[in-house]
Amino acid sequence: MGNRGSASPDVVSSWLAVEVKHRKALPAWLKDAIAQAKATAGDKLPLVVLHESGRWHDGDLVLLRLRDFEAWFGDCQDLGDMT
Repeated sequence: MGNRGSASPDVVSSWLAVEVKHRKALPAWLKDAIAQAKATAGDKLPLVVLHESGRWHDGDLVLLRLRDFEAWFGDCQDLGDMT
C-alpha cells in the first residue's frame, strides 16, 4: 500500500487500481464543485466531470467523494489505509 517507488497502483482491490494523491489542501474551486454536485443530486450519485478546454471528452476526469462512492458501490475497508 502507498508509495512503493514503483510504477504500480497505491491500492489494489479485486476490481480497483487506486492512485492516491495526498495534498495539504485541495483547491477551493474543486471542493465547491463537489459541494454543488452533492447539493443538487437528490437521490442520484453526485459527481463532477473535469474537462480541459480543447480536449476530447473521453479524457475527462470524474470526481466523487469517497463516502458517496461507498454508498453506491460498497465499503472500501478492503482497500486499506489510503492516507
